[in-house]
Amino acid sequence: MLYFCDILTQLTDEGFSKIMVLRETDPKCLAEDRKIAAEKGLSTEKVRKMSALKSARELYEIITKTSEFPSLRDYAQKLWNELHNQYFS
Repeated sequence: MLYFCDILTQLTDEGFSKIMVLRETDPKCLAEDRKIAAEKGLSTEKVRKMSALKSARELYEIITKTSEFPSLRDYAQKLWNELHNQYFS
């Protein structure tokens, strides 16, 4: 349960912000985002958000695929929808 709670925190605005900071400060993530941005003609900031959203989506899918608790899956869905709508609407 602690594992799922940790994942849920990453699906909040604060958790997503932490993922963004990681992508901004980790040299490997920064280089990856810059490379993708150059290849696709996008801003590094846009690629960073897309990469962070992909990470959050993967965490959300862990809960929906492995949790045996429907209420936990529903809560993860709610957090995911809010996060996605906030950053990509």
